[in-house]
Amino acid sequence: MLKLGIIEVGESDYMSPMILVEVAGKEPRPYLSKGYWQIPLSKTAQRYAAFCTSFGTYRPLRMSFGLKNAPYFISKLMAELLNGLEDFVVPYLDDIAIFSDTWESHIKHMETVLQRIKRAKLTIKPSKCRFAQQNVKFLSHIVGQGFRTPSEIKVQAVLEFPTPRTKTQIRAFLGISGYYQKYINLFSVIAAPLTDALKGRAKKGEIKWTTECENAFRELKGKLIDKPVLYAPNFEREFIVQTDASNAVMTDHNPLVWLNRNVSSNPRLMRWALALQPYNFRIVHRSGKSHKNADSLSRSVIDN
Repeated sequence: MLKLGIIEVGESDYMSPMILVEVAGKEPRPYLSKGYWQIPLSKTAQRYAAFCTSFGTYRPLRMSFGLKNAPYFISKLMAELLNGLEDFVVPYLDDIAIFSDTWESHIKHMETVLQRIKRAKLTIKPSKCRFAQQNVKFLSHIVGQGFRTPSEIKVQAVLEFPTPRTKTQIRAFLGISGYYQKYINLFSVIAAPLTDALKGRAKKGEIKWTTECENAFRELKGKLIDKPVLYAPNFEREFIVQTDASNAVMTDHNPLVWLNRNVSSNPRLMRWALALQPYNFRIVHRSGKSHKNADSLSRSVIDN
């Protein structure tokens, strides 16, 4: 980093200790291929981000990996860079996904994005780019052509997860499997024995692994083995939104069926009715007994 001009020798009143570990076989690479290192630091930021080692102290001249607010600033940079292009661009940190309906429009979209990157004097690494793809891996999902599926690498990590024996291990499993909960119908219902095992004042320690926990553990894994697929919505067709005691659409809150008939007697209902007028919808009551796919965490008892 010193040779590449990423850091410089220097003192500061604010310094953090740094432990450096040599990694065999790794050669220094030009910093222009690193997203964070393309962001220069102000003199004040350099002073606050200084660090010391066993062989000297240094000030970073560019954004360092691991700084607490580094993700915020890279996200802010990308948001400003791609402002107004939300119809065909989705950024996440320094990753950019460009999507289009036709090949002709895709060429124009890519040119627009690349021109903005050029004007900002930023660079990209060609070996990490994928152009003209029908499907791409983005944030551990395979997306494209109107659908998305979980990344096989991440699914494999879920399948190989060992049987949890502590609360920390349960949280780790629920974290990695919960990332794909949108693919698993009734995820919270299936995971209920695992979340119940986390109850109690102690945040750590061993847990009692019951048969219900084992079944839930195996079922969540099995749901991902089936390679679930989520399809993009078709706005030419009608949507059904199923909610629990909510103020929209298919719900177990029966009074909403008469919302439009009683707005004149209640100012709050009047405001809600006016806010909903631009939408073409109808409210359908569904009894609580039939509404089992609503959020299970809001119900203390779930009937079979």
